[in-house]
Amino acid sequence: MKVKQRTVCQTCRTRKLGCDGKQPECGQCLLRGRKCFWDSAVYTFLSQNARVSEPRRRYLGGCQEPAKRFNKPLSPNSQPCTDIQQNMRLLATTAPEVIGPYRNDWIESIMNAFVPQEELPCTFQDSKDIPRICGAWVGVLPNLAQNPQARYGRVLSLAIEALSSCVTSKPYAASIQTYTAALEAVRTGITVQNNLVNAEVVAAIMCLTLAELFFPESRFGIAMHVYGVARLFQASGPERFKSGVMHSLFAGFRPLFMLQAFQSRTATFISSNEWIRIPFSGRRPSLMQTLISQAAHLPSLLQQTDTLLSSQHEEGLSRSTILCNTYLEFLLDMERWEQSLRNHYPGSICDSFVNSKSRTPAPPGRGISFPDITMANVYTHLWAFRIICATELGRLVSLFPLTHLQDSTTCNYFSSRDIQEHNECLARLICFCMEYLVQDDFKLFGPTSAMLPLQTAYKVLITNEQKNILHVIYVKELVQWLVEKGIRSAPYVIY
Repeated sequence: MKVKQRTVCQTCRTRKLGCDGKQPECGQCLLRGRKCFWDSAVYTFLSQNARVSEPRRRYLGGCQEPAKRFNKPLSPNSQPCTDIQQNMRLLATTAPEVIGPYRNDWIESIMNAFVPQEELPCTFQDSKDIPRICGAWVGVLPNLAQNPQARYGRVLSLAIEALSSCVTSKPYAASIQTYTAALEAVRTGITVQNNLVNAEVVAAIMCLTLAELFFPESRFGIAMHVYGVARLFQASGPERFKSGVMHSLFAGFRPLFMLQAFQSRTATFISSNEWIRIPFSGRRPSLMQTLISQAAHLPSLLQQTDTLLSSQHEEGLSRSTILCNTYLEFLLDMERWEQSLRNHYPGSICDSFVNSKSRTPAPPGRGISFPDITMANVYTHLWAFRIICATELGRLVSLFPLTHLQDSTTCNYFSSRDIQEHNECLARLICFCMEYLVQDDFKLFGPTSAMLPLQTAYKVLITNEQKNILHVIYVKELVQWLVEKGIRSAPYVIY
């Protein structure tokens, strides 16, 4: 037997650098300003002639190759991932070979972390209406846990333990270890038969996706999980998600599909008519799900815009006109939808929210209050979608000044300066909502559900930082607060 000493930090080991072994920060990391990661174990014993076995090449029915997971772009618009921490999770670790029965405390800790206080009483109700929050997928975990002998019971158990380890603030090394064991179980222990995805598999990947939020620089890890599940859902078809556990899991993944579509600027399968209509044919969608259906085609427009601008097309002006009018129509639809929302739900948005019980950073102005978290999510995402759409419209009009818009009055309104003022106004409104969304009663669901709106608002505010300095500082303070709460991926998602 040869002994492999762990007197080298994981950062230097990954980069194949000479490490002096000093803890908590070695000289190499200190010199280069990198984060220095250490394993909890001191030694790993290997066979004298042992070779690291090649990982299996199939992940979730061939959706992604694990060996290239963090070096392969998700789309032509994404960048390769060089995340040290993610590569650490693929290193060999001491993982338990056998897992015991499901532990109720694991599931309870997840529910306490992700289900807002106001939703806990109705999480398990048998109703034709889906729960109002998109995070209600956690309500299926107790039902799935009733059958630990299920085909993928062990896989789900490991994934639940991994997420529970993250939300209960266990030592970082322990969270990495349980995550690695669960990821290995998903990668090596799952097969898809007859193009039908299993509920335990989807729930396990959801747990791993949310666990990624607690690791630094995990944006690409989340993207890979969401991409794999999207492939599985498409192979199964929309009929499978009309009711029961699969419907709840589908509803829970839809916001993640949208988030990934916006970040990669590529079309998403949930924008097709059958995926909007069939899964909700037997259950009335929540307001947030309705908004997602309304905006599901927007990432496709972003992809078309990038294609137009990256190619020297002879018909660029005519194609720009079509795209601009489509963006304009979407903007007007969103404005009408918001006005209808205000008329149908009087008092759905009001000023003067002050969270005196929380230690969260206070926005530079009077906070905005809502009757419930669903309404807060609807408004913040609605404003984010309007910002994204107006930004792309202004971008096209500036590059193609002769673009003809069908509504001349709207064209006059959307000059370059007016678009910036329009976006900054909505970005400030999103900031004013954050104090409500991150209050303690909403647990981790509040801040994690606000990632896309906060990211969109920050991009607008930072373009004119001097003018919006107070709001930029507020966003940075809020991101730091999220990191202190354990959501270590916040800087990499929002910035």
